[in-house]
This record gives sequence, structure tokens and C-alpha cells, in this order.
Amino acid sequence: MRRFDEFQRSLGIATNTLTRRLTDLVTASLLEHRPYQSNPPRFEYLLTEAGRDLRPVILTLMAWGAKLSPPAPPGSTTAPTCISCALPSTLTFKTRQ
Repeated sequence: MRRFDEFQRSLGIATNTLTRRLTDLVTASLLEHRPYQSNPPRFEYLLTEAGRDLRPVILTLMAWGAKLSPPAPPGSTTAPTCISCALPSTLTFKTRQ
């Protein structure tokens, strides 16, 4: 995922929330945004070197959280892979019924 609409579709959050979060990540120099279309202006978001360096830390924290978390309750499912990097994920998501 690199483009705003891809993030929005995947995360299912409000556009204003996503805009604020992406802006914060760009401001923190974890992401950079590059134009891919001029009319209307559209950008893609790419990890910076600092963002790439942070990735193993995030994955370690995910593994630590999974190790300490209780088993998933009935009605939930565990994602087999991380959506953005295709690495094994231990995040649990509540299913909609």
C-alpha cells in the first residue's frame, strides 16, 4: 500500500483521521509523500530510511504483545499476514456479524 485510497480502503477509517495520521508520520520523517498525479494532485506515501529502521522494532513489539495477550475470543479471527509488509501477524481483529 502506498496511496491514500489504498490505506483508507484497507483501514476503513475516516479520511480526516487518515489524513491527520499520514501527516503526522510525514512530519516525524517516517514517511515521505511523492506526487504521482498532478490533476488532481495525488500522492503516494513511502517509508523513509527512519521508517524502515523502525520496522523491526514494531514487529518485535507485535510479537511481544502476542506472547502476553490472552487467546482470541470466539467470533474473532487472526490475520495470517501483515497487510502492509506480508509478514506473519499476530494481531486479532473482531469479525463483523
